[in-house]
Amino acid sequence: MDLGEKPRTLALRAIGAAVVVTLYIVLFAGLHALPRHDAFAFMLVLAASWYVLKPLDARPAFVVLAVICVALSCGAVTHLWSTGHEGRSAILLGIYPYSDSGQFYSDTQRLLAGLPFEMASRRPLHAALTTALLHVTGNDLRIVLMTYAVAMGFGTAFAASEARRFGGASAGFVVFLLGAFFQRRFAGFVATEALGYPLAALAFGLLLRAAGENRQRARITNFVAGVLALSLALLARAGPMLVVPAVLVWGTLQARALRGRAVLASAGLGGAALAYGMNRWIASHTSSGGAWADLPPILYGALHRDDFTRMFVDHPEVLSLPPSARFSVMMDIVGRAALADPSSVLKAAFASVGCWLALPHGLFSYVWNNPDDHVLEDGALLQRLVHEVGYAGPVMHWARTLGLYSVVNALTMGACAAVVVVAFVVGLVRLVKMRRAPIASLVLFVMAGLLVSLPFTPPWITEACQSQAAILPFVAVVVGFAFQRRAVTMVVAPSPSPEGSSRAPVIVLATAVLLGGAGIALVVARPERYPLEACSSERFVGRADPSTRLVVAEHGEGASMDTVARNVAFLRKHNASYVQAIEAEVRAGRALALVYDACAGTARLAVTDPDVLPAGDATVRAFTYRPTADPMVVTVSSSGPVR
Repeated sequence: MDLGEKPRTLALRAIGAAVVVTLYIVLFAGLHALPRHDAFAFMLVLAASWYVLKPLDARPAFVVLAVICVALSCGAVTHLWSTGHEGRSAILLGIYPYSDSGQFYSDTQRLLAGLPFEMASRRPLHAALTTALLHVTGNDLRIVLMTYAVAMGFGTAFAASEARRFGGASAGFVVFLLGAFFQRRFAGFVATEALGYPLAALAFGLLLRAAGENRQRARITNFVAGVLALSLALLARAGPMLVVPAVLVWGTLQARALRGRAVLASAGLGGAALAYGMNRWIASHTSSGGAWADLPPILYGALHRDDFTRMFVDHPEVLSLPPSARFSVMMDIVGRAALADPSSVLKAAFASVGCWLALPHGLFSYVWNNPDDHVLEDGALLQRLVHEVGYAGPVMHWARTLGLYSVVNALTMGACAAVVVVAFVVGLVRLVKMRRAPIASLVLFVMAGLLVSLPFTPPWITEACQSQAAILPFVAVVVGFAFQRRAVTMVVAPSPSPEGSSRAPVIVLATAVLLGGAGIALVVARPERYPLEACSSERFVGRADPSTRLVVAEHGEGASMDTVARNVAFLRKHNASYVQAIEAEVRAGRALALVYDACAGTARLAVTDPDVLPAGDATVRAFTYRPTADPMVVTVSSSGPVR
């Protein structure tokens, strides 16, 4: 190809990839012709986009890939908002969070009002940053959710580009594939994964650059920044925390001389200490205590191969203690349980690793997330179908209930997830054979940290794709090496390039840390004050988020009674009182919005008439209300300026 044709060819390839993705987004988010958890068409689009971009140089490929990933991530949010339904996740009409997400959102409103976190005290980083973003955007939840979606898209593009550079095209594609599945799953939700994953992608690329860098100063810079980003990712979304010590050990061993090892060790420890220091400062100014309070129940559940609720079943007296005193008491209970049966520790460790490889909630969950499988939840029905029709009976029932495409989609998703599990083992073996190469050894140290950490986050308690959001790109690149024929050459001797010396990722991280820290400090220093003297048993003072205001229609997609019926079918399994309140209060013609109740210090879902809650009104108002079957839902009869 001559020099005159090359730019045109590259431009055509970029345009071709954009057209493919645009058509998919139109079908998916615009026409709703494809489900949110589509795997069949989704994987075809990802494969076609990657194939078209494959010949492009690193920098233009990253730019186009970033546009694609951001578009896919934002398309998932648009689909969620326009259909009002996601699947199993606890969310109403596509925007009203519930369960942990609802409490995280409520904590952001508390911090804006100068009150400490409650639920978010366990992991304050994400909630604090979300509060700062809400403060900057005028408390507009939709803008904040879309901002996180954009960050996840850029994270996927950066991780895939770096994996492609250091591991080859196949490794890059798998990182792209699993990253795209992940961002689609969590885009649009108030979830710690939305912050943990972009930081993880940044850490992944920076640490790969540190491993492939020959210049000492650049290696140290990338290593420190990578450790900082990885530590922040694990603090935002708690998971395999022993990965950080594993990476520090790996970095120290990269220098042969004792002095060089001391420098790398000190630099890495400095990056980790900075992350933990920032988190400690945020916690001291935002939290009400109870950090790591969910760890002892998880450990107790792991020892008994049971759920974390086993702690409170066996020791209900813990619930009567103040939150600040529970951690030490629960850890003492865990210690006594381990001493009473030392073999349970080993059993828990082996069970965690085995289940991570074998159970649907382990590595399999990196791909599998199909709410359509609810049609097979009735055990008695399944037995009858198998008895009457044979093993094809459940499949035929699925096809009759949800259509043939749903079955094809489930089979595609399941097959892909199974391939990921097998390929992980194959890729790990390949990396062990290449263990003397810096990049291969980096990935192996991260995997060692993951495997040792699994008993602290067993997959039967916490789904792997959630708890491992902070290291997902590393797991994905292991899977990718199973398909990379030239992996040995690419990993052992990554070729230097101008992109490798770019400081852009370090600058992005430093800018994000500084701006995020400044935003959080501003919120803490200047909270909003509400006239609490106007509070009464029938009236509260607060403000609504206009971006969440919806008027419910009778039929159709989006905000309608049809969608509410679909939502509560899944929400019913989580909290009967919440569903009871929704079914009793929400009807066609009513308006809904998230409202902060400053008198109670909590966010609620307000149900009212449209003229009581004017569109676009974000001023502080007095709301006359009555409670419902659930404290998270209130019926508002009137609202007006505070007098």
